[in-house]
Amino acid sequence: MKNVTITLLSVLAFSIASLAQTSPEKPNILFIICDDLNDFIGCYGGHPQAITPNMDRLAERGVLFENAAVQIPVCLPSRSSMIHGLYPQTIQFFDTLTPLIVQGPHLKKRLYSYIEFFKDNDYAVYGTGKVYHNQMAPKDTWVDKDGDSIYSVPPNWGPFPGNATMPKLSMTINGREQYTKDPAFAGMTEMWTLSSTANSIGKRHPNRPANYNHGTTYASLDQIPEGDGYDGWYSYDKPYRYVSEDDRDPMPDEMSAEYVSNLLKKKFDKPFQITVGFVRPHTPLYAPKKYFDLYPIETLKLSEGIKANDIDDICEDLGRNQAKPKIKYGSHGFNEYNILMSHDDGQGLLEFTQAYLACVSYVDAQLGKVLDALDASPYADNTLVVFTSDHGYHIGEKEQIFKGSLWEESLRVPFIVAGPGVKKGARCTKPISWIDIFPTLIDYAGFDGNPNAKFDGPKLDGFSIRPLLENPQGDWEGPDVSLSALGRNVNKRSKKPDRWAQHYSVRSERFRYIRTNSGQEELYDCERDPHCWKNIADNPEYQDIKESLHAQMKELVGKPVAFDVSKAWRKPNPGE
Repeated sequence: MKNVTITLLSVLAFSIASLAQTSPEKPNILFIICDDLNDFIGCYGGHPQAITPNMDRLAERGVLFENAAVQIPVCLPSRSSMIHGLYPQTIQFFDTLTPLIVQGPHLKKRLYSYIEFFKDNDYAVYGTGKVYHNQMAPKDTWVDKDGDSIYSVPPNWGPFPGNATMPKLSMTINGREQYTKDPAFAGMTEMWTLSSTANSIGKRHPNRPANYNHGTTYASLDQIPEGDGYDGWYSYDKPYRYVSEDDRDPMPDEMSAEYVSNLLKKKFDKPFQITVGFVRPHTPLYAPKKYFDLYPIETLKLSEGIKANDIDDICEDLGRNQAKPKIKYGSHGFNEYNILMSHDDGQGLLEFTQAYLACVSYVDAQLGKVLDALDASPYADNTLVVFTSDHGYHIGEKEQIFKGSLWEESLRVPFIVAGPGVKKGARCTKPISWIDIFPTLIDYAGFDGNPNAKFDGPKLDGFSIRPLLENPQGDWEGPDVSLSALGRNVNKRSKKPDRWAQHYSVRSERFRYIRTNSGQEELYDCERDPHCWKNIADNPEYQDIKESLHAQMKELVGKPVAFDVSKAWRKPNPGE
């Protein structure tokens, strides 16, 4: 009997040990966000000359989503919608987010960001670069339970043209503390947002025409800014050293790539969640010369989506004939296009295209450094990698140089996922959304799909795309369309935004439907007309399709919200 007992105990111990060895570990998560990146990527085919070997190799490892959309095509609200997994109409903002920023410490007690959720659920959380918009993370977001910084490389679009007398910007703005305690980042200069002198220091490179601005300027780093009040490149409130391509200071994205590469050399005693926010190809379009050299002007092509008179059939509300559109950013995108087209018979647009592609290849190289570090680490086989952008960008299509539109170029984003259990080298055409990111991350980590239940808060608006990662042609729980908004009646701190006063767009697998708040419509058959050149909203053959898409739009916009996010913007008690 004693021998039998020993044998049974041995079998049980072996079974427990085997179970421990075969039970799946919680995956690590590496989330990489670019800024203003459209489909000018080799594997997406948005520009036939795009050179992006690292984005392409990531696509070969996983699933490329051809039809991913952001909820609002502007950096600040897009990122906050994604970070909280909620539609703009749920979180009650369509443009500015001042209340959410200023009262962040109180909001965190009522609503989860994916970052705070993973911090609270025993993940090692780190961030670098532009994750939240600029410095707009709520206080203590990037601090661990011991009070140590878990963040590096604050967002910076430098180096910038500048001079030694420029005003400095503190890393503490409007009560928001700096992200990192690293003295290397004691200040952050965003000189392209300032107009500190008659020459608007930092807004344009001196090699560009006088009417260029931060949204149209570009240069390779070897074009050291001199003259017009400039005395060189500047970054993080300090002169930026440039001797040659091989002897210069690193740019911010290079610093972020280095930071993450070093993190991946660490030995973690729990799973990690790392978010990397690359700032390129956001304007101003500055990059090392070698990336410009990839795209000789003599053989470069403009975007294939450019068509003469393409805005003749768009809605008046959205800027037909470039009249002032009834949108937050007005005619900005049209004006930037006209600036570039006003020089050298459109040569400005060609040079801008070269600079944009150079910045895409530059950020692709930084992605490559991170992927190489992951491959060399012990975490390569158990890390979910998500790669995307906060919105797209027009490079001349619809006579625009900007984001902030309801057309494909603004709303559609690159979205590639690779990792354990993800099908390799596959494509998915189903419409997914940026609000699906938070639900997907917690699904892979094995957590409940309603993180805000802890606060009696709203359910996440998105759905996990895990079923599509495992079977890209299969079914999932998400809607048949993605919903995106563009602010018209944008919110103020003292007034809730009217969700029905905004402009909206929905995208199915085949069609994009746009409806403004005054009832003006656009409809595009993206299968037959991939560049969306012909508005068929008035074509009687498509009325049933249009009505169906409108019904789905109304259903998603009108989704009841039982939780009033605006209450979380206010202090619950005067002394708290």
